[in-house]
Parts: sequence; structure tokens; C-alpha cells
Amino acid sequence: MIRNDLHEIKSLGPRFTWCNNKNGGARILEKLDRCLINTNALDCIHIALVKHLSCVASDHCPILLEVFKNLEHAKSTIRYEEVWASYYGESALVKSVWKRKCKGDPATILNLKFKRTLKALFYWSKEKYKGLNSLRDKLKDEILEIQLEESEGELSVERLQILRFKINELNVTLARINT
Repeated sequence: MIRNDLHEIKSLGPRFTWCNNKNGGARILEKLDRCLINTNALDCIHIALVKHLSCVASDHCPILLEVFKNLEHAKSTIRYEEVWASYYGESALVKSVWKRKCKGDPATILNLKFKRTLKALFYWSKEKYKGLNSLRDKLKDEILEIQLEESEGELSVERLQILRFKINELNVTLARINT
């Protein structure tokens, strides 16, 4: 590392990045995954931080390198999500928004109706998914908390079962969000 001018970046999160997923005395925790940056990169970045994320789908914690980001905001576009059609209430929302009166030539009216409808669907779906997203965030925090607890010392069998249950619940919630 020294010969190649590589430096490990300070990290936050669980101290260990790998686990063999065994119980009791057979359980092994190690820090295997690291982020290394050379001096030239450090000079360009100035601010760099590595986050050890929760171990959910693997025996390794994903690591996330965060560097100073510019605060440029691009104008976002709203696109129709096919999953909206599978929810009860979506078609009633579209009908009510579409019936609103508009003025102008036919092309302008059509564009305005599309814009209003997509915007209404966007905010409607945002409310619908807010519950799932908050559950996802809560589960991620709870998993991270248990994994941090584990990095400080051995977990009891009950806490290990709770960790596995929370990981499973997170995977189910993520599947629902992705649908």
C-alpha cells in the first residue's frame, strides 16, 4: 500500500465488513473490504468518507465512497409508471383530473391534461409509497444498529434471530417497493 501510494479512507458504520453467518463461537467477523485512494485522488476530492452499509443480501457489507458533490439540480421529469395501473383508485384519479376544463387549442389542451394527470399520479404514488419507504428506512436503521452492536461484542441467539428476521422483512419490503 505504501509503495503504491494508497491510503485507507476513514469509515463509518459497522467495524467489520464480512461475516461467515455462523452462530455462537463459530461466528467470524472480519474487516476484509476497504477503500484505498492515492494521494492524487485525495488532492482532487478533498473530502472523502466511506460508509459501511448494512449486510443484507450477502456476507459482505457493501461499502459506499462519498466524495464532495456539486449541488447542481437538474430539472426532473415525471414519467408514467406502469405499476400505477395495478392500484385501486388510479383510474378514478385519472378520470377526475382529465375532466377538468382547459382553454386553448386542442394540442395545448391535450398537453395540459397529460401534464396535470402525470403530476397528480406522481403525488398520489408518493403518498402511497411513503409508508413503504419509511418502513424500509426504519428496517435499515434497525439492522445497522444490531450489526453495530455485533461489532462491539458477540450477539445473543435471540438478537441474531431478530437480525435475520429484520433482514428478511427488509427484503420483502424492497420487493414490494420495486414492484
